[in-house]
Amino acid sequence: MQFIMSDDDLEKVAVWKEEQNKIVGSDYYGAIGGEITYSFTPNGLGCAIEVKHGTTGNVLDLTDVSDW
Repeated sequence: MQFIMSDDDLEKVAVWKEEQNKIVGSDYYGAIGGEITYSFTPNGLGCAIEVKHGTTGNVLDLTDVSDW
């Protein structure tokens, strides 16, 4: 199975990550990173996409139900 994010969604994630880094006060999360979790949840209508920041706990919902 392959999950694809649009260029617009990738830009939204980049901006959101910068906002989260400002909240935390750092953009360093260890040698291998891993602070961001991408969740793709396919269903009968489309695919829900969420991005979660491990330190802040904030979630960016990129699900576009207009495509369903």
